[in-house]
Amino acid sequence: ARGLYDEIWENVQEIAAALISNIGKTDADYADLEPKECLFRIYRDARRIKDGDPIYKNNFGMAIWPGGKKSTLPGYYLHIQSGNKSFFWGGVYWPTNEELFNLRSYIKTHGKEYKKLVSKPAFKKYFGEVEWKASIRVPAWFNAYDPFLEIIMKKQHLMYSPLSDKELTSVDIVQRCMERIKASKEWIDFLTTW
Repeated sequence: ARGLYDEIWENVQEIAAALISNIGKTDADYADLEPKECLFRIYRDARRIKDGDPIYKNNFGMAIWPGGKKSTLPGYYLHIQSGNKSFFWGGVYWPTNEELFNLRSYIKTHGKEYKKLVSKPAFKKYFGEVEWKASIRVPAWFNAYDPFLEIIMKKQHLMYSPLSDKELTSVDIVQRCMERIKASKEWIDFLTTW
């Protein structure tokens, strides 16, 4: 498995570098990122490996977020895995409590804009509906009568677009990802505005 990984690794780095470069042209928060700051390691979590399991992952992941893969800020993610299991994803995954509170407060007064952004034809074309994990109870400092309560309840705000093996191995994979980035940029910008 390691030999195959080494063969593919260079291509994955090139894709990451091209995406960073393209995004950085219009968004300074991404301009100084290095591919190594965005790419996840090949080794699986040793705590979850059972006897006989491979120590290497069967996928590649790149988190193109301001600050790299350790950031909690909204950004983009590309998951590469054969068997038509690849996808392009983005949004807010695990914000800190403070970030989540600030985002919820912003949505409370700008929820109409949020709904407008996720209803745009280009966004719907690639991502359909926003996916999320929601709180069970109304969060503190908010109430059940907030007009945008359904959005405020979200702890995550995720867009998801599958990529077939054919799309992933095409020469225009960077362009395909950039189409998704352009379709979602206003929404990602909204999630970082607060």
